Amino acid sequence: MTSGDPRPSAARLGVPRARAWTALATLVLAACSWGGGALPGGPTAPLAESGTRLRARYTDAGGGARRFDGWYDRELGSACTFMIAADGVNRCLVGDNFYNYPMFLDAGCTSPVQVFPTGMPVPAFVATGSNTGVLPLTCSDPLGPTAGAGGSSLATSWRVGAEAPATSTLYQLIGGGCMPTSSSGQLYNVEEIPPSSLVGATRVTIERRGATMAAAILEADDGSRAIRQIVDAARNQPCTPSSFDGVISDYRCYAATAIKQPTTSCSTQIVAGSADEIYLEWYSGCDVAPTFRKLVPTTCTDPLTLPSGCQAFGTSGDPFDATQFPELASGMVGTDRVRLVVSHPVDDDRGLAVNPASYAPVVGRYARGPFFDTERQLPCTDDIFGEVTIRPLADGTFRCLTADVIVAESFYADAACSAPIAQVLDDTGCTALATGIAPRFAVSREGGRVYALGSPVQQTNVYYLNDSITPPVCLAIPPVADTTYYDLTPADPGMFATLTKVKD
Repeated sequence: MTSGDPRPSAARLGVPRARAWTALATLVLAACSWGGGALPGGPTAPLAESGTRLRARYTDAGGGARRFDGWYDRELGSACTFMIAADGVNRCLVGDNFYNYPMFLDAGCTSPVQVFPTGMPVPAFVATGSNTGVLPLTCSDPLGPTAGAGGSSLATSWRVGAEAPATSTLYQLIGGGCMPTSSSGQLYNVEEIPPSSLVGATRVTIERRGATMAAAILEADDGSRAIRQIVDAARNQPCTPSSFDGVISDYRCYAATAIKQPTTSCSTQIVAGSADEIYLEWYSGCDVAPTFRKLVPTTCTDPLTLPSGCQAFGTSGDPFDATQFPELASGMVGTDRVRLVVSHPVDDDRGLAVNPASYAPVVGRYARGPFFDTERQLPCTDDIFGEVTIRPLADGTFRCLTADVIVAESFYADAACSAPIAQVLDDTGCTALATGIAPRFAVSREGGRVYALGSPVQQTNVYYLNDSITPPVCLAIPPVADTTYYDLTPADPGMFATLTKVKD
């Protein structure tokens, strides 16, 4: 996990108070919530609490192993996600996808339409960025209902209506004016859903988890509840599990919330709400623990780039000992074949987050998730397609695909695109990612078919089925370097445990 920029993104290891914590909050909300009853043989199950309108959606492995996948607005009949709406309130916006702001059919920008790719199924709702501005950056209320959304575009939900007539010229709002533009695809009329008609969440309560940690619980107006952020209780700051950055040999929750702010005159200005916050000085990538520093006063302050309520600091502070951050441990919830893998404080069994599937395990501290198949003795990477919501296989079932399953793209060994093959990239050299689990099976990205990996095949050319055009075309492309190709034979998906998608 390396990058040209040695610093991680704000959503990775920390930002000043109400900055871009949206990604962490979304991940936590998609993974866990405020509590639940203790189960035999494992820590407390992280369950959501449904309200009168919002109902919790789960992936259920049986025996109490239920992963919270988000919310369902039963009044509108759609999944929804908490984002900061155009009125500045954290609301559960309907729409499974996040699109660009709609275009318009008229030069006055009064008839909004959404452009969908030709042939794409058209959803009932879409969520978009708003043209009404962004939530201002602030250093106040780091654990509040809008914490982490500062600087982000406000969001809007739209109801998708009837198909609109094709036109060569569309319009969009740019800089306050209605400007002509063009776009290709299917046009559908959309109607903005008033923010006030969506469920809002304006309350946050802090619940302690052991001696060092807490959970900031977002409470919606209809009574639904779920964890908004994980908290370093000693610093009263949000923190990020170090597994998100591959630092799992010393599994902790990093509360690094001060960052360098772009300025016009002070190249070293660090922004934080108080001198007690911690600055992430350096992060060089996989297997290398980040370096943290304490904050020190600075003589250079650029008020033009200093967000409201924030203070400016220098970068030459003393090193901060990362072992002062709270420790995490892993446990498994459930009594059946498949268990849910959660992170919790070392002195409190209540789960805080469901573990990601991306990293190698560390005995005694970190276990890969989100599920573990006790029969196959492998973690289940059901987000194998890079999505929290898993896809059904060709037989219509959801399954706990174990870590020996890879994704088979649309590659073939022959010019007729009739003999599917799978490509396996060589080890990246990253210890945290090197699981030591040899691939044995593959699932096709399109169609959800399960295959067994056969023998390696030598390819002068690899063939790719371009089905985005009609009729589809089988194209020859050169093999990818540092890659091994395997032939594939159909396999029975029944070897993998069944999961069930449910909602309260």
